[in-house]
Amino acid sequence: MTLNELKTLLGIPAEDTSKDALLEILLSAAIDFVIEWTQNPFTKNDSDAIILPSGVKLAISMMIQAALAAGIGTEGAAAGVVESEQVGQLRQTFRNPAEIWTTGGGISGASGGSTAPWFALLKPYTRIRFVPAGSSKRDVLPCP
Repeated sequence: MTLNELKTLLGIPAEDTSKDALLEILLSAAIDFVIEWTQNPFTKNDSDAIILPSGVKLAISMMIQAALAAGIGTEGAAAGVVESEQVGQLRQTFRNPAEIWTTGGGISGASGGSTAPWFALLKPYTRIRFVPAGSSKRDVLPCP
C-alpha cells in the first residue's frame, strides 16, 4: 500500500504533504498490526513490497482514520481520548490511545475487544492458528 493510496482513501489531496511523515509512520504500523493479527504474511512483488488486497487496504485506512480522529500526532494526543466526563466533582475517563486499533476508538459505538469495524474486513484474510497440545508456552503457530 502506498502513501498515495492511503491519502486517496482518507480523502487527502495528493499535493497536501503536511501529514506525510505521520501517515508513513501510521501506515507502517498498521500494516505490521494487520500482518500480526491475521497471521498472514501476504505475498510480495519482485521488489519485496507486500501486496495487500483491497479489503485489507480499506481496513488499514479505517484504522488510520481512527488514529487521526483520536488526535494521534497532535499536541493533545498525549492525554488520550476522553471517553467520559463529569462536570460535578470534575471527573474524566480517558481511553488509552493504544486501544484505538482494537476497539475502534469509539467509532460507530465500538468498544471492548476486537470490535472495531475493520476486523470484519480483515476476517477473510485471517489464517488459522494452531496451539501445540501440552505446551507450557502459548506460542501460536500459523497454518501454512
